[in-house]
Amino acid sequence: MHRALQLGVYSGFRRLPSSRWSLRFGGRRELQQLVFPAADFRHILDDAGKVCDLYAGHPLSGLSPHKRGLLLQNLCKTVLASAHPHLQLEEPVSGRCVNGQRRTAQQALWDWTLGGRKAECKSCRLGWMASNHVWAINVSAVKLPLPGVRTLVPFDDLYLVVDTPDVIHILKHDLRTGVSTAGSETAVRGQKICVSGGRGAAHWRDARTAILRKLCAGRGQCEMIAEIPVSDIPESDQSLQAALSQEEKDKMYQGIPLSRMTPSLRALRIEQIGCEIDRKLNPRCSIFRQAGGDPQVDWLRDDVRVELKHTKAVQMKSGSWRVCFSKIKCAVDGLRETKAFDELWLAVYSPLGIDFFKSNGDLPYTSVGVREAFGNDLDIRSHAHETELRAALCSIRWQLERMGCCLTASVRW
Repeated sequence: MHRALQLGVYSGFRRLPSSRWSLRFGGRRELQQLVFPAADFRHILDDAGKVCDLYAGHPLSGLSPHKRGLLLQNLCKTVLASAHPHLQLEEPVSGRCVNGQRRTAQQALWDWTLGGRKAECKSCRLGWMASNHVWAINVSAVKLPLPGVRTLVPFDDLYLVVDTPDVIHILKHDLRTGVSTAGSETAVRGQKICVSGGRGAAHWRDARTAILRKLCAGRGQCEMIAEIPVSDIPESDQSLQAALSQEEKDKMYQGIPLSRMTPSLRALRIEQIGCEIDRKLNPRCSIFRQAGGDPQVDWLRDDVRVELKHTKAVQMKSGSWRVCFSKIKCAVDGLRETKAFDELWLAVYSPLGIDFFKSNGDLPYTSVGVREAFGNDLDIRSHAHETELRAALCSIRWQLERMGCCLTASVRW
């Protein structure tokens, strides 16, 4: 066995009451697993990326991308309402999805109506495109006209909120500049807007200047609505104050490895760790990440196609915990005759560490409607009374094992 491996006992099972243990496992026993110390992957964990370093200390960096997006959307709405007090501001009409179910407020085709005009708001941050070595902004899921799919835009005005390290820029987009397709996702999710600062703009400030110039000058006909210093945000918006205050109460992930990273970068780092663990467990196999140019899988172990999906354990308002793995390309009638992989790894990221489960992919997936073209979800929740993290993770592990998943290894902080 590799000297870095340790044969350990998952402490969560020890701390569960006897009755709960008996109910789930039919008797008191200790389940053993392979545990790697986080120090074995320090070279991966410490690489937080350029974006995390750039936004360190930003007042909104502690928020999840979803919550940050909602707050910036509300900031944009507040700015527009203040600039046009004579226009009536209305919430959107939710409507119904293609399956007939009523949309939630967040699923509406536009975000608000101002003076009778439907407005859609998208937010973004500066991102580093490592392949091109440029700073850029990237906005996804913009539903613009698409031949054979959409003939009309579901909104009248599109606003972009560009969150930079020192200033938040609110622009009215011209529905043209930087717009491009997003591959197979275009038909369902919409186009993307991508504008880069160019290779000559190595510093983020120069890149921002170049991006704003492309949007608002020359060919770009976007209109700058407002520029708000980041230092003024907490004092200028009560909803932001409330959210930041609430975020301070949730310190479960504060100081935890990978917590400062963007979700996409965290997914990449967990994939790297999973691949290294596979190498340690199978030293005689040939393992290549994304070998053969196959975009469907994360690495090959000899001829076995391995796909890894990760999720972050999140505590819901009820107190129970949830993990949800998304975009798993399982076999679906009319879409995919077979799975896009041979072996599926499921990684649960939590304040305690990362647990890696292995499966053949035959799992009770959740239907996600038109999004099934990109894969299905696997949604697991702890029981309502299991609000303590260790107990909740044990419940989630038990559910995964009942589905046929096997706990392969863990990394402990």
